[in-house]
Amino acid sequence: MMFQEYHFLDRFSAAADTGFSGVEILFPYAFNADEMASLLDRHQLELCLINLFPGVWEKGERGFAALPDKRQSFYHSVDLALKYARDMNAGAVHVMAGIAAPNDQNRQCYIDNVRYAADLLIDAGKALCIEPISKLTIPGYFLHNTWQATDLMDEIAHPAVKLQLDIFHHQTIHGDVSGAIATLFDRIGHMQIAGVPDRHEPDIGNLNYRAILSHLDALGYKGWLGCEYSPKAGTKEGLSWTTPYQS
Repeated sequence: MMFQEYHFLDRFSAAADTGFSGVEILFPYAFNADEMASLLDRHQLELCLINLFPGVWEKGERGFAALPDKRQSFYHSVDLALKYARDMNAGAVHVMAGIAAPNDQNRQCYIDNVRYAADLLIDAGKALCIEPISKLTIPGYFLHNTWQATDLMDEIAHPAVKLQLDIFHHQTIHGDVSGAIATLFDRIGHMQIAGVPDRHEPDIGNLNYRAILSHLDALGYKGWLGCEYSPKAGTKEGLSWTTPYQS
């Protein structure tokens, strides 16, 4: 979502030049994994996270995990993500649930598919992340609130499965970000940040990110924070919020 001013393959150098040591890539599948691995190595960047192939975005597809009639598409997306994750040394893979009603059939399909993917990913040394996404952002998305996600994690009961806590989505759905972080801390595998309500830089909006990040430090969080926001007036122009955190 950041560095949209650059051609995709030029974003690696732009991220490194502005002080980032890690990146996440929503969907890397239109590009060659070896070429991206070379860019990551050249710019000393770690690839924190990729998403499974979601299907045809322009046709409204948002993943397959909760879609019983798309099991083969899901299996293919897992195989593809595993190849990219290995070739690029990605730390984690986010499994997208898809547009599906939260009924028993779709729920069981989701549980089965996440277990299937988690077995393969843990063998490859990768974490599997699941992310609740606000219905305001993706209407009809199956995994649509944080506590639904933790209930599913309890039933899936797999050590590779971690919560991807996007603070923008959690605040939009539930509020009480700091309380949720404390409650869910041991389940969190990856976090993402953005201002609320407009999803711009974290210092724009109604959340006190200085307090939230201090809270994470106090809890001992050692994971990544993905900047999943839309810069209000250019990526570099909006990075002044990072100054207090640069060593």
